[in-house]
Amino acid sequence: MDTYPPTDRLTGASRYNPRLMGVASFTARGRLALAALLLAAAALRFGGIGDLPAGFQHDEAAYALDARNVLAGQHAIFFERSNGREPLFIYTLAGSFALFGIGVWPARIVSAAFGLLTVAAVARLVCDLFGPRCALLAAGFLALGYWPVHVSHTAFRAVTLPLLLTLAAIAFLRARACEGIGRAALAGVLLGATMYTYLSSRMLPLLVLVWIALSWWTGRQEKGSQFSGRAVLALVLVASAVFAPLGWYYGQHPRLPSPFAPPR
Repeated sequence: MDTYPPTDRLTGASRYNPRLMGVASFTARGRLALAALLLAAAALRFGGIGDLPAGFQHDEAAYALDARNVLAGQHAIFFERSNGREPLFIYTLAGSFALFGIGVWPARIVSAAFGLLTVAAVARLVCDLFGPRCALLAAGFLALGYWPVHVSHTAFRAVTLPLLLTLAAIAFLRARACEGIGRAALAGVLLGATMYTYLSSRMLPLLVLVWIALSWWTGRQEKGSQFSGRAVLALVLVASAVFAPLGWYYGQHPRLPSPFAPPR
């Protein structure tokens, strides 16, 4: 039988106890079901990766050109082609090209990998919040749903945002519960890295501030459910340091899309 700690008023989730975290929250059948879903997700994402969808779209080609330029020594923090592109996906794409050569499937395999990892990360997050049954439902939707599979078959940087944001949420919730400086710093690294994924990550600083404020408010009523001041400071400083190179570039190029201006 699964065991969960008390419920948090803010999220409806289990309030964390470090001894209760991890894959032990899944039963043996639950772990088998999750493994089956991950295998199905992998088959749908990697199967026919070079042929489906047919053709290499113009956005995919633009990413491939930027990745090729990275291999040629053009190491940018922001890529200005097509109204501007954050760098995480492009550098990952360049790594795939370095390993497998330049082509359609080496480009799309990056998206497939991000998509598969997102299924696993969402299962972990939802299990932490709402238990293993909801986790399997969420993982099943992502593993088998048309749009998650379709996005994983196209070389487009938007596929990086869900994974980084989900990992950041996992670290954020665990740092909030355990009040550990190390966990808060890890959450800061992931939150800062999320800013390197896609334009819509520009909303992340506002969401984090709102969540911290709500955590503080509920913590006034429930002992042990809020961040300590040191943990908040560690999270903010580390996230700011990770984002600083891209933020500096935005400041030097105000006409480019920024994380605080509407996209063009």
